[in-house]
Amino acid sequence: MIQWFALLRLYIVRTTLLSVAEAISLMSDSVRRRRGIRIFVYLVLAICAFGCNGYPIRLSNGADILTGSIFSLLAAVLGGAVPAIFVSLAGGVRTYLMWG
Repeated sequence: MIQWFALLRLYIVRTTLLSVAEAISLMSDSVRRRRGIRIFVYLVLAICAFGCNGYPIRLSNGADILTGSIFSLLAAVLGGAVPAIFVSLAGGVRTYLMWG
């Protein structure tokens, strides 16, 4: 049976990622180089990863899909390995707190 709430959540995550990626791509090079704005973007991605991992999508066989790793991949594309590790750790903390 299709879980409509899960599909709606995936749609919201997808549209959020597209809007964030579009906003970052529209920034000029001088804005992209500013350290404060980049740190703010990575912090927002970390908060999104933390929040999304708190609400897993449950499958019928008992497995869960965690969508927070999408934000880690976006951080890797935007800034490389160091921001991706930071965002991944934020999502991993939420997973650890949830599953022990």
